[in-house]
Amino acid sequence: MERKREKQKTAITIVMIVMALAMGALAAIIISRNPRSNTPAFPVFCVSNMFEAVAAGIILAQVIPFEKIGKWVEKMSNAKFPTFRYVLFNSILFALISSIIVNAIVCLVNIMMARSSIPEGEAPPFIMMFLSSYAPLIIPSIIICYVIAIIVTPLVYKILGIKAPQE
Repeated sequence: MERKREKQKTAITIVMIVMALAMGALAAIIISRNPRSNTPAFPVFCVSNMFEAVAAGIILAQVIPFEKIGKWVEKMSNAKFPTFRYVLFNSILFALISSIIVNAIVCLVNIMMARSSIPEGEAPPFIMMFLSSYAPLIIPSIIICYVIAIIVTPLVYKILGIKAPQE
């Protein structure tokens, strides 16, 4: 049982890393298109966003009890772990939670870095900077993360040998 829990935690972390890479790249693309953004050269900005997102994703995968959320989804959806129906339902919460939190962290880090290079009296309000970066990311990020979770989760389960429990 403990081995299965370890494998599940590993699977969650792997899927989170893949989603975080996509979220970091998406954040770089969307934020750099804002003409008022104070971003470095795109390749540097993209790599730094991906690094920030992966770091946040790994921490999130270790802190948030996605296994318990999965058990709740299993109960509510009447779908057994790790069937495709279970993946469809579980990926909704997984994508929502990870997108909201990881994007918030990436935006906060980017805004703190951008504000440090703006003279004191010229910086716009922090909350406005945050919302102008964060708001355009949410919907596309949730959709992309959901699709990634649906595709990657079964592959990771298969690679790690995670099978449905025998009844």
